[in-house]
Amino acid sequence: MLIEVDGYSTHTTHEAFESDPVRDNLLTDLGYMVRRYTRKRVSGQAHVVASEIDYWRRRRSAAAS
Repeated sequence: MLIEVDGYSTHTTHEAFESDPVRDNLLTDLGYMVRRYTRKRVSGQAHVVASEIDYWRRRRSAAAS
C-alpha cells in the first residue's frame, strides 16, 4: 500500500495535476494499492485517516493469506 498526502499547493501547474493519475494507474497496474489524502484531512481527521489505512492494510493482508 502506498499513501500520498498533499495539498492544493502541490498541484499549482497543469503538469502536476495531470501526473498524479498517471502515476497512480502505473502503481495500481504493478499491484500496489494507492490511498490519497489531503493534508487538511490528515491534520483535521487523523483518527479517521488512520482507521481507513488500518482497515485496508488488514483487508489486503487477509486477501494475501
